[in-house]
Amino acid sequence: MDAAVRQGMKLLETPGVHRGYTPNPKLLTMAWEDKALRDILNGADLSLPDGVGVLIAARLTGKPMTERVAGADYAVQLARAAGERGKRLYLLGGKPGVARRAGERLVKDCPGLVLAGTADGYFRSAEQAAERIRASKADLVYVCLGCPKQERWIARYGAQTDARLLLGLGGTLDVLSGDVKRAPKPVQKLGLEWLWRTVGQPERIRELWRLPVFLAEAVLHGGKGEWRWQEN
Repeated sequence: MDAAVRQGMKLLETPGVHRGYTPNPKLLTMAWEDKALRDILNGADLSLPDGVGVLIAARLTGKPMTERVAGADYAVQLARAAGERGKRLYLLGGKPGVARRAGERLVKDCPGLVLAGTADGYFRSAEQAAERIRASKADLVYVCLGCPKQERWIARYGAQTDARLLLGLGGTLDVLSGDVKRAPKPVQKLGLEWLWRTVGQPERIRELWRLPVFLAEAVLHGGKGEWRWQEN
């Protein structure tokens, strides 16, 4: 987490527009069959292992990672560091009112942070959404539109925002607003937050097949450097 925050702050101080994503098994299995999405992920300036499945796969391929960097936790830690330097944050995504509530809580918790603006995820024009962010003069943007929509939006419209760093953070705004509760800390440490979320949101069950498939690919191909997405 500390290294990820340092890298995020470095990107915020570096000229240009930078892009960050939080790949999990769901997003990565999608990328196997979608070269455009694969290229988007491979072009990231910051890539965070948000998902215990990614950590397991890394160990199975002999390239272990230090720890999981959950998007909701990272969003808070980076906002605190950004607040120390008076950075401007824009929140995009969620249902009406969610981004605003999340922003209010972040500003309260992160002294010095400036909330440049918020917008829900039901915009009609992607270009207009990008223009509003540009007009807000935001340095940092949390894009929470769900995957892979948020990754595609950042890749296509990120440069139009003039922000220094745009991060795709899935359902993070629901957590930051208080609308969705995180799993208890012991459950998180055991790597079972995915199970907690599935119990609370049964519709997630239909996505569970992706984890065993992802890990099987890690065992069969990852250790030899022959992941399926590299074939073409």
